[in-house]
Amino acid sequence: MRKKTMSAAFTALCFTAFGLVLLSLSIGILGIGGTDIISDGRISAAVKLESESLSPEEEPQTGGENGTVSPSPPVILIDAGHGGEDGGAFSADGVLEKDLNLAMSRDVAALCLIFGIPYEMTRDEDVLLYDRYGELESYEGRKKSLDLKNRLRMAEELDTVLFLSIHMNKFPSEGVKGFQVYYSDNAADSRPLAESVQSFVKSHVQPYNERLPKSADSSIYLLKNINTTAILAECGFLSNVGEAAELNTPSYRMKLAASLFVPSAEYYVRCAAS
Repeated sequence: MRKKTMSAAFTALCFTAFGLVLLSLSIGILGIGGTDIISDGRISAAVKLESESLSPEEEPQTGGENGTVSPSPPVILIDAGHGGEDGGAFSADGVLEKDLNLAMSRDVAALCLIFGIPYEMTRDEDVLLYDRYGELESYEGRKKSLDLKNRLRMAEELDTVLFLSIHMNKFPSEGVKGFQVYYSDNAADSRPLAESVQSFVKSHVQPYNERLPKSADSSIYLLKNINTTAILAECGFLSNVGEAAELNTPSYRMKLAASLFVPSAEYYVRCAAS
């Protein structure tokens, strides 16, 4: 398990992640416009920034005394919305929300790996999670509700510091666009984190975006029922032709992923150091 007190240098490294990501985009080390080294939500051995950024005493411990395994570290749980039979929203040209959610979740996971932030993903493939635990003989008519309950169960069973759910939006009016964050009222840190993410997007990606974070209502099951710090990002409107095209562009998605990652990493480091 990582030591709770992380070095100031490592903390600063997390805080400057966005600048590194923009640099990475220009030279292709994250596989955008160059050789693809992101596969199944993980970075290949070609990128070893995590091991280079941690001093030896800060590296993860693989075992305890007498050969016992150390407890797993607290994690950011990255939740790619929808999946499998549930495609979610879709664009005019047929791009499915579930696929964009997973692509952006993998981008966030890649950044976590690079900067040494422990994480888990609710899904890393095109599936719903109704049968994740294999405890029921029939799922007929309950797949969506069981999917949501199992995502919540994962958050409860892991030592989840932050639950980060990634979605895309849709609206009848094609002119509506822009990134929007929702937060859970069940943990005090959710709102300020949501404000930080929304502000980051406005400052670095969408200067026109005047949206403010919103408290989740009962229609957002996960945020209403989870007890840890939790936010849900609606990353854009697939009903807006221009924004849908941007969301289907890897470089644009990475900018949004960085905007989600940087405040989340800062929050994780503060929690780990406390």
